[in-house]
Amino acid sequence: MSESTLYIAEAVSEYLVEPSRSHLLDEVLTYDTLERANESLRRLMGVRSFFPDRQAFDEFRRVLWLPSSHPNDHKEREWGDFQTPPGLASQVCHYLAESGVSPRIIIEPTYGTGNFILAALSSFPKAELVYGVEIQDKYEWHLKIALLTRAFRGHRPPAEIELHGDDIFTHTFPMTFRGRMTY
Repeated sequence: MSESTLYIAEAVSEYLVEPSRSHLLDEVLTYDTLERANESLRRLMGVRSFFPDRQAFDEFRRVLWLPSSHPNDHKEREWGDFQTPPGLASQVCHYLAESGVSPRIIIEPTYGTGNFILAALSSFPKAELVYGVEIQDKYEWHLKIALLTRAFRGHRPPAEIELHGDDIFTHTFPMTFRGRMTY
């Protein structure tokens, strides 16, 4: 099993239980191309390029066919890894929104499991784009599956979401951001 498959399997087991898992499998099996899958999922949950390539698409489908398992409670900590608790992320974003902050672009430089992105999507309905960067590959699938789970409950994010696996210190931001970012 590849490392990517393990990350997908871990995220799926943590977030997707029946009937959402079966519903997603039925949905994904209807996609005959990678492009159709990405476009359908973008409309459903706002994530641009849910599947970065055909291999990820095939691995995702394969993982959904596997029997459900329970998530591993032992979480590995790397690089001083600390995930902001969802409640704290929500409090911070709610405070900013109550203070009049209403961003059009939200940049999350080390999104991890996505607690700040999820909180920001709930707190800032006028956001047009969420741009996340994360160096640890395993977290991309956790956030994508969390967003997918929310979408199945009828909560489509108000913004498009663009996720990048990269080091924030060497990441090159799009030229379209320059001049549009306010601090």
